Amino acid sequence: MIIYIDDLLIFSKNFEEHKKHITNVLQRLLEHQLYAKSEKCEFSMEELEFLGFRIGREGLKMDPAKVKAVQDWPRPTKVLEVQQFIGFVQYVRRFIKNFSQIATPLTNLIKGSQMFSWSEREQHVFDQLKKVVCAQPVLQLPAFSKPFEIHTDASDFAYGSVLMQDGHPIAYESKKFSAIESRWPTHEKEMMAIVYALRKWRHYVQDKFTRVVTDNISLQYFLTQPRLSAKQMRWQDMLAEFDLEIVHKKSKLHTLHDALSRLPHMLHISVISAQGWIDEVRQAQTEDAEMRELITKVMNGSITHGMYKLRDGLLWSADKIVIPNNISLKAKILRELHDCHMVGHGGQKRTLKAVKKLFVWPRMEHEITDYIRSCQVCQAVKARRGKALGLLQQMPVPSRPWDVISMDFIIDLPSSKGFCVLMLIVDFFSKQADDSVGTWLNN
Repeated sequence: MIIYIDDLLIFSKNFEEHKKHITNVLQRLLEHQLYAKSEKCEFSMEELEFLGFRIGREGLKMDPAKVKAVQDWPRPTKVLEVQQFIGFVQYVRRFIKNFSQIATPLTNLIKGSQMFSWSEREQHVFDQLKKVVCAQPVLQLPAFSKPFEIHTDASDFAYGSVLMQDGHPIAYESKKFSAIESRWPTHEKEMMAIVYALRKWRHYVQDKFTRVVTDNISLQYFLTQPRLSAKQMRWQDMLAEFDLEIVHKKSKLHTLHDALSRLPHMLHISVISAQGWIDEVRQAQTEDAEMRELITKVMNGSITHGMYKLRDGLLWSADKIVIPNNISLKAKILRELHDCHMVGHGGQKRTLKAVKKLFVWPRMEHEITDYIRSCQVCQAVKARRGKALGLLQQMPVPSRPWDVISMDFIIDLPSSKGFCVLMLIVDFFSKQADDSVGTWLNN
């Protein structure tokens, strides 16, 4: 039985057991002179509304009345209306996977420092949230006699987690990084996702063995790590309260939606927003003659070593998208993975590593190097990595002719008696070149 203030929820495995449970509860209430009105009671229900949710045999889902309200929600025209929509949707965020990542463009609108501007991007996220909410996802009710499992992941700007049991989700949770947290290294962002999930679901997992699954391999050694920063020591003290095991599970990008959704600029929109990229890459592959020939060979089975695969109508190579010789498409990819504010104009190695995770094309390293060298922001902001140049010093003012002279070589002259280099000496005082000191030098 679950009790919330004056609401009593009695649940059982079968009808015969349910009648005994109801009899026991009503008898106990009668003993203490507590009464319930019959018109406010419902008995032998297979599905009912409780605390704003629908509970039934399948699990926990949203109230259809609230889903209908979201479906008919008009487009916001000012910041207050965006706040109202976000506030209501957050009420059911436990049903929505990666809620913070999807809703980021809308939450950015309610910041005090940003002007209200509604574009196609915000409209797409607004429609996507309404679609996700109206899909009526079902969550399983937790069984406290069984162990729990928490899956966590972090991106450049948000982290999320899923509470699971027997392979079924019980709750979703996600949160944006603050401005300071977004500058943390990757392993600390991944660790923050674990810490946040444990704090959020402490009432579920504190007294039970819990398996935490992450795709960061270094975190499985966090509990036994000898050297820790002050922040990591606080995390380790908090983790000591739980009986948990951190397990690494390798994650791969299996579809173009997964790959492109991890682009920094695309991550804070949604996975579906990568559809434009899909169409552009597919069109570029079909317009390239060499790519069409390669796709034909893969379809005919003439390429048997398995390096190339066709998936979603696109050509892949070892789980990476093959990019044709399309200058505009390559430039767009490099802008997303180098110029984007979420990346912050990374260096050559960092940008190359990010591009190699998702794409492959010939001479990639040379093209990335040329692109970064021509980046105006990097040229203006970043310091030179070479040795420091000498300080400029003013030449002494000559007081008489031939007191200070300059010397220069003129090379690649037509050969004359075996000589092709001329040394030219000029007087700083009179700007005169003396023929008497002009000399032909051997090459």
